[in-house]
Amino acid sequence: MISFIRYLLHFMIGASWAITVLGAVFVSFKFYFVASWITFLIGASIGLFLLLLFYTILYIFELNVKLRNNRS
Repeated sequence: MISFIRYLLHFMIGASWAITVLGAVFVSFKFYFVASWITFLIGASIGLFLLLLFYTILYIFELNVKLRNNRS
């Protein structure tokens, strides 16, 4: 289960970077309004929120595994 969450974390990191790069492409073609919405609101905010959420979940699962190993 923990390895699945790690793969999901790497996917979230890659997806947020891809959205940010898409925003940079829009900047290079002078679509500043669209680029700011894509880059800052979608890519950065949602990507970082999901990243922190999944890192917290991963930390909780790892603590749970450590506690189970200490009991036995």
